[in-house]
Amino acid sequence: MMASSFSDLSGIALMTAGVLLGLIATGPAQAQPAPKTVSDTVALDPSGTVEIDTYKGSVTVTTWDRAAVGYEVVIEPPYEGDDMPFTHLDVRHSEAELALDADFPWRLQLFGAITISPGGTERAPFHYTVSVPESARLEIDDYASTIQVSGLRGDLVVDTYSGSLEASALAGGLALDMYDGPVQVSFSALTAPVSLDTYSGPVDLTLPRGAGFDLETDLQGADQLTVEGPLSLPAPTEGGNYDGPVNGGGPELSIESLHSTITLRTP
Repeated sequence: MMASSFSDLSGIALMTAGVLLGLIATGPAQAQPAPKTVSDTVALDPSGTVEIDTYKGSVTVTTWDRAAVGYEVVIEPPYEGDDMPFTHLDVRHSEAELALDADFPWRLQLFGAITISPGGTERAPFHYTVSVPESARLEIDDYASTIQVSGLRGDLVVDTYSGSLEASALAGGLALDMYDGPVQVSFSALTAPVSLDTYSGPVDLTLPRGAGFDLETDLQGADQLTVEGPLSLPAPTEGGNYDGPVNGGGPELSIESLHSTITLRTP
């Protein structure tokens, strides 16, 4: 009796899902809908914070000498004929902060396998092109985007699952939390703490020649870390990690990873 009731409930749930999917799929569709583009330039304190919250696509950030942020965000349709009526960019702005958030339609998952959403199962890629003050703080919360940042003197905070990070000419702090993806970062000056927490994927870090820092690693073995250039590290611990000053010490450089290969370079 209980098995029959469960079967009846499952059948009703599947029928309901089918009806909802049918309702969502109805309506006229455009053959080739154009991407949505949102752009603006807004005032921001030179030491203010810019937050970008996205899922997939790309994020390209450069700097300029203005107390403002200029941005252009292109949202691509994930499906042919999808005019994305429920997907948009959410913008929140004050003199001290600008937040650019990818906003997607609701999603309902049944039995861990059936996904129902007015936007379909695929999320639209967002492509951000942003110019920020050199001294601004930049925070990026992402899932699988290609991220490029250059010329930033403020702190950079990146949290991504399987995206990629390419950052050049940094002169502020860096906090990176990534599961799996390539990382390539270079610093023009080492003035603030740097923290890298990854699971796997190559990490390439270029430091200024002669820069002093305090190195602390949490790796599975010394063979995960290689050095290229005139850089002398402290002797590794019994577990193959490093903990000590380099070039007289300075800001903390912390690296934690289970499987990543780490390359430290100096020109």
